[in-house]
Amino acid sequence: MGWLKDFFQGKQHRAKENDPFIRRCSEISVEKEVTFDDLVLKRLERFKEVMALSAFGGENESLETIYIEPNVFEVICNLGVYDSFFSAGHVYLEEGRLENALRSFEKAGKIIPWPLVFYALGDINMDLQNNGKAQSYFQKFLNQFKIRDSILESLIPQSTPSRESLKAIVLGKLNSIIPFLGFADIEQMPKVVKAILDQYS
Repeated sequence: MGWLKDFFQGKQHRAKENDPFIRRCSEISVEKEVTFDDLVLKRLERFKEVMALSAFGGENESLETIYIEPNVFEVICNLGVYDSFFSAGHVYLEEGRLENALRSFEKAGKIIPWPLVFYALGDINMDLQNNGKAQSYFQKFLNQFKIRDSILESLIPQSTPSRESLKAIVLGKLNSIIPFLGFADIEQMPKVVKAILDQYS
């Protein structure tokens, strides 16, 4: 499994087309019928750098061995594709490119149907006065919020070594965008979403 260590140590001599992480992420995009743009690819490279530092440095150094496992690699690749689309969507949102943001968030939701995706989609559609779509996405947020623990569990095979440590990493990454949505934590969001839906009724 030396090639996995090469990836996480950030070997610069590897061509991108031979990079196992980028290659697997590209395969996932084909499987899910989503396409990368230049910004998403840049975010994917950034995700790779951050995960490499997390795996080999600081407090997370003890987690190094779990990243050698193939099923962990698969989890990280799926998370990387999701995170790259979501973070690209946030960049587009900050730039006022709402249609680009919509497309990027929609693609993120195809990879991992995490509730934050649907909140972002509802919020953008509300800004665009697409009220029907906004209501639909906000309701989807509430539905996914209820099953978020099951979503997280489904991402990580039961046989994964150090599974709880990996779950903590994945959950932290999935929820890292919450402050940019204007909330302190995900638990605050359903009350706000229900109030928004009440305005439509």
